[in-house]
Parts: sequence; structure tokens; C-alpha cells
Amino acid sequence: MRSHRSLTCLICVAVVGASSAALASISISSASVGGSALTGPNIRYANFNDLTVNSTGGLTSTAPAGSLQVNLTPGAKVVTGKQSGQYAPPVLSNGNGSNFGGQFMGADGTPYITTGSTGATPNAAAELVFGSATSYFGLLWGSVDSYNKLTFHLVGGGIETVTGTDIINFWNAANAPSFPSGSQATGGTLYVNFDSTIGIEKVVATSSSYAFEFDNVAYESPLGQIQAVPEATSVVAWASMLIVGAALVRRRV
Repeated sequence: MRSHRSLTCLICVAVVGASSAALASISISSASVGGSALTGPNIRYANFNDLTVNSTGGLTSTAPAGSLQVNLTPGAKVVTGKQSGQYAPPVLSNGNGSNFGGQFMGADGTPYITTGSTGATPNAAAELVFGSATSYFGLLWGSVDSYNKLTFHLVGGGIETVTGTDIINFWNAANAPSFPSGSQATGGTLYVNFDSTIGIEKVVATSSSYAFEFDNVAYESPLGQIQAVPEATSVVAWASMLIVGAALVRRRV
């Protein structure tokens, strides 16, 4: 009987362990005014300067290194400058544009992306698709609002979301005074870095009101260490095989 009990315990540990591993994988590693992207030999920097202003649809950003598929659903688009009530540029500070081959300080004068509003156009979204899964994602997030949202699509089919409220709360937990939500001044733009324990295949930016503006995206490629966590169905199937094995052991005992 001891063999049967031991194997049963292993099954419980395996199922619980696999289920725990499938919990939230995305974490905010930093969010700061004047913050910067990570640096390293595999970090790629996309500044969107090679994209045509006012363009929408499927695009590919290749500058200054790496390749990133950019899918823009109306009314998301590539823009410059400001349009009252619809979009305003992120603000660079503390030289945090240096890795992106652009300006170092002031309102972003280069092309950037606005998501538009799902309230005005229900399917408005900016989708960033990576050539290979990344465990890191960073972006210059302009005038952070509570109604901005990032949706992370992970290897294996998982989906996790981070909202502007999450970013604001992260900031407020470490800083005073409170974050000036929606501010188009320097203090309203944050460079935000995310880490993931599961590979990120794509990131989708949306906003329920005008708008979610961002530029200067960083990600890691190539990446070989990240693998998918087993799907729930896979865990169950694996556990079932172990249970069958336990039954055979029991019959022999």
C-alpha cells in the first residue's frame, strides 16, 4: 500500500504545482518619469519612425533593430503632434530616448501610436506582434489614464491584462504626491517595464476613451529560455496517466 500512497501524493503535488505555475505571469518591474528601457545584447528598440504618419492596418517596424509587426485597427493610427480631444504626444525626459535614436527631451516630435477610443470605434486597437516570444516588454506610455489597457497574449494561449489604474497604483505605492492621471506634461508620461515568466507573443493596446498614446517600445529577441506553462487540459491528461499508473501498482501489491 505504501507504493500506492506515495504515488498518489506525487499526483497531488504535480497537479497543484502545475496549477500554481499557471497563475499570473506578468509583473510591472518599473514605472517612472524619465525611466528607460532595459539594455543588453538581445534588447530590440522600435521607435516607429519608419512608419508612415496617419497609416493604419498591418505594418512592420524595423528600426533601429529587430522586426515588430504592428497591426492598427481604426481608429488606432500612427500620428505626430497633437489633436485636441483625441491624442497628445508622450513626453521624453532624463534622456530616455537615447536608445531609440531620437530626441532626448520634450514632447515627442517623432511618429508615435495612438489607439483611438473603443467608445468611439468599438474595435480600435494597436497590436504588437513579436517575431519570437519575449519575456520583457517596455514602452513610453504617454498621459497615463485609468482607462488605458494592455492585453498580453502568452505562449500556450494565456491572456493577462494591465490597466492604467494598475500603473497609477504602482506609482502611488512608491511615490508622493499622487500620480497626475491624464497629464500631458512631463510628469504624466512614464516609461514602464514589464517582465513575464511565460513568453509574450503579442501585446494589444486599447482605451475605452481617447486615448492611449505610446512610443519607443523595447523587447527581447531572440529568446530561448521561456516556455509555455502546461495548459489546464494538459495537466489533467498528465494527472490521469499517473492515476492509471497508480491503479496498476495497487493491483500488483
